[in-house]
Amino acid sequence: MGKGHVLLGEDEPDILEFNREQLEQRGYRVTAVSTLEQVEDCVFRDEPDVLVLDIMMPDGSGVELCRKLRQQFRGPILFLTSLGESSQIVQGLRAGGDDYITKPMI
Repeated sequence: MGKGHVLLGEDEPDILEFNREQLEQRGYRVTAVSTLEQVEDCVFRDEPDVLVLDIMMPDGSGVELCRKLRQQFRGPILFLTSLGESSQIVQGLRAGGDDYITKPMI
């Protein structure tokens, strides 16, 4: 039996694919999308257990989408982003995010 359904919202194809593969290898069902519009569509259509969301997406701010989704989505929302300033972390958590993880710099 699988561990749950993860919705990944990430605009960098290599990062999206790497994270998808890693989660699937660990038994998660993964929906991987690259725009906020796709994230929003999938949240209500596919009913994931958890959302992992980048902040800087080509069609807007993941923080704003989190704020909007929190009206109806009760699962965990995790930010996975390259933005690591403390003010950005606070902003993400205040928007309804459950955790804020910064991507390692390569």
